[in-house]
Amino acid sequence: MEDGEWIWADSAYPIDDWVVAPYKKPKHDEPLNAEFNNHLSIIHIRSEHAIGFLKGCFQSLKDLHMHIKDEASHKLATYWVGACIGIYSFAMQCEAEERANNDDGDGVMNDPFIAKGLSLDSSDSDAPRSMAPVNIRGNPRLQAGKAK
Repeated sequence: MEDGEWIWADSAYPIDDWVVAPYKKPKHDEPLNAEFNNHLSIIHIRSEHAIGFLKGCFQSLKDLHMHIKDEASHKLATYWVGACIGIYSFAMQCEAEERANNDDGDGVMNDPFIAKGLSLDSSDSDAPRSMAPVNIRGNPRLQAGKAK
């Protein structure tokens, strides 16, 4: 690490020049330290949520079994995660551009699932309707494409 750089860590790590960790007992009961620990906890939770989200999008991250034993294996793992983040960012950028370029201005109406629901004949309201289970995880367009 460069001078002045540091990393967040959990309470298992000692506080050092390069690591910032929560205060432990008895100092964690002091008001300013308790507030610091609370803010650090919020950062930790957001970080865990982001990691979980990426693992949900990229199965390869969920089962990334790598033994980090040297600089080369550390770089490979870092590049792997970075590539997944880059792919996700690219997909989100493409979707945003697609929505912005949509001619009718109403992307919801182009969703095949919604269009099919709107096309149902309402006069058959007594007829039983079977609904396929809907997976709400992930991108709705990808889910609609998978259903075809």
